[in-house]
Amino acid sequence: APPRNLLDYARFVGEVAKRYKGRIRAYEIWNEPDIGFWSGSMAEYADLLKTGYIAAKQADPNCQIVFGGMAGVNIPFLKTIYEFGGRDFFDVMAVHPYQWGPEFNDDWFVKQLSDLRKLMNENGDTHKEIWLTELGWSTGDKGITEDIQARLLTQAMVTAKTLEKMGVTRTFWFCVKDWGGPGYGLLRPDGSKKPAFTAYSVLTKALRDAYYVGKVDLGRGVRCHVFRNHRTGALVAAIWAQKETKVKLPGK
Repeated sequence: APPRNLLDYARFVGEVAKRYKGRIRAYEIWNEPDIGFWSGSMAEYADLLKTGYIAAKQADPNCQIVFGGMAGVNIPFLKTIYEFGGRDFFDVMAVHPYQWGPEFNDDWFVKQLSDLRKLMNENGDTHKEIWLTELGWSTGDKGITEDIQARLLTQAMVTAKTLEKMGVTRTFWFCVKDWGGPGYGLLRPDGSKKPAFTAYSVLTKALRDAYYVGKVDLGRGVRCHVFRNHRTGALVAAIWAQKETKVKLPGK
């Protein structure tokens, strides 16, 4: 809910930023304010964002303020916040582009983020990064086995990595550990590793120092994204298909 007095919120944010100066580099102002996590109006969220930005920057000028991660890519919500003058009060855009079901729709994923980038550019925010501050699939959902979760993680995070030139620079998997039962975690409630943990480890190691080269057309239903390690020059290809199939990679 909106604070009764924005000055109270300003004092709180200022104290937090002062206390953790040099230790916390970025603060996200609220979580999914476009749905039930925020009971106020869009105008009230814009006021909260402005208040938090000013208070945090006064206490720690080097910190970054992240827009409250929207549930999905909510273009109408963001348009309204721009209309309320929110542009100058965040450094990074954040969205939560969740999908449900056992198949990853990369076309939809890219289209949503492309529309977001377009709106940001139209409002003078071409320089601002986009962070995917939540993304994940739950093994508690129907049809999402642990192996399917691992596959979806790989496909989504590889696709996000291809959008770095669009300004999509960080992807945060939600979350580290399940709470009391099957869920979004890379770890089960007892701390044991799911296949998604291994997939995450392998993926981040393979692409840690890599940049995106481009897509290779290997036929309908096959995705092939190629990356190059900027230190060694080695190529890494991430390939998946809608069904089992044989592919032949072209030479360098």
